Order: sequence, then C-alpha cells, then structure tokens
Amino acid sequence: MFEIHPVIFSLSNGIRVVYLQRDAFVAHFGVMIQAGSRYERPDEEGLAHFIEHCIFKGTNKRKALDIFTDLDSVGGELNAYTNKEEICVHASFRKNHFSIASELLGDIVWNASFPLDEVIKEKEVVLDEIISYLDSPSERIFDDFEAYIFKGNSLGYNTLGTKKSVNKFTREHLISYMERYFTPPNMVLSFVGDVPLDEVRAILEQDFGHIQRKSSALLVEELPPFEHFRKLEKKSNFQTHTLIGGRAPSYNDVARRGMTLLTNVLGGPALNSRLN
Repeated sequence: MFEIHPVIFSLSNGIRVVYLQRDAFVAHFGVMIQAGSRYERPDEEGLAHFIEHCIFKGTNKRKALDIFTDLDSVGGELNAYTNKEEICVHASFRKNHFSIASELLGDIVWNASFPLDEVIKEKEVVLDEIISYLDSPSERIFDDFEAYIFKGNSLGYNTLGTKKSVNKFTREHLISYMERYFTPPNMVLSFVGDVPLDEVRAILEQDFGHIQRKSSALLVEELPPFEHFRKLEKKSNFQTHTLIGGRAPSYNDVARRGMTLLTNVLGGPALNSRLN
C-alpha cells in the first residue's frame, strides 16, 4: 500500500513547509497562498484570479520574459491556478535545479511589480476567458449553481470575476490584495522530490524565510441559511445541461465519508455506478 509520510516544519518567519522525499529525477515545488476568491471583498470579484495572471508579468528585477525563460531554459515548467480557497504558484524541474525554482517563485510572490502596460494587456486575456466561459453552457452551469447555492456569500463569487469588475481593476488593487494576503501566516510551501531535507530547508529559508509581513484578518463570512431554488435559462444551443445539487458536509464532517460513498455509487467512475 502506498503511504505518504511527509515532514512538516516551519521557517523562521512561520511559513509552513510540507516536504516529501521521492526517488525521482523530477521534483515539484508549490507556493500556496490562502487568498482565493472567497476572501475577496464585494468590489473585488475576480481579483485573486487576475493576480494569478499578472503575477508573472514582472518583478523588481525580472521582466516577464525572464520569469518564463529562467526555468524553461533548464527544462522546467512554471504555472499557477486560483480557486475559491487559494492561489497556487508551482513548478516542476530536474531535482538539481531546485535552487533556481525556489529563488524564482520567491521573487514572484514577494516582489511582483505589476507593470501597468502588462496589467492592461492581461485584462484583455481575462475578459476573453470570461466570454469563453459564458459561451460554454457546460462550464457556466456550475458557476450559476454556486452563485445561487452560496447566495449572499463570497463563496458564490465567480472566480473569474465579471466584465465589469475586471475592467475596473487597477495596479493599486493588485498591490493592496497581495499586501493583505501574501504573508507568512497565509502561506504553505510544498516540495516533493529527491533533494535532502537539510538542503531544501536551507534554500527555502534563504528565499522565503526573510520576509516579515503581518496578515490582515481573513474575510470569512457565515453562510446564510440554505434556500431551495430552481433556475431555468433558455439559450440558443443544441444541448441541454441539467444540474441537481445542494450543500454538502464540510471536509471535517463525519458525514462526508457517507457522502463520498453515495457519490461514487450514483455517478462514480466505475461502470456499475447508477448513472454511468
């Protein structure tokens, strides 16, 4: 049976690190920041995702091209994602290039400069992404569902934002959000690969352990009482999409195990699931 026994430790400034040794030529490193869309204010819908796009556009010492070529030139990959809980910047690379990856990701998350011309250009990219989702019923139905099921709460925000919200974002919005949430208490670093623990610890301490930023209180709203709803929307489309759902047990709820079993019985990957 495959077992995972990571080593968990903290840097001198409190950043938590999850280390897992694996005998492989390729290593993986991620920086996870508790700054997803659920922590946005009402006038910031889509800001976390927009930061994920703009964070690669330059730092105090790197231009956008440098950010992508520094790791690419040694065969590595750099990417990021945003969801309701976190923004994650991650990289994959040959194990002997960990110091390059760590320094690069540290520079990105601590020193992103958000050049104005790049911010303006990236707005068009995100707006195109929003339009693409709006034109895809199979994607949009999930966003609409979450907007209703979490109505009145930031969990109902669309991670991409809206055309209106994205158009009004400024460089100052990006900087303010990062200063608020890109702090040691809100970060977790993860490493998987064949690099000795002491070496990983020393490199991360150098690239991440020197920052001392105080966190602002995370914006976590109580969920309003659930209200049943039914929504029907007609579109000029050859397909029909239907979604039935409700709120589910939280991650730590003992009822989650039963829910997971029921989910697999009804629509799991097995050929004998009821809806397969």
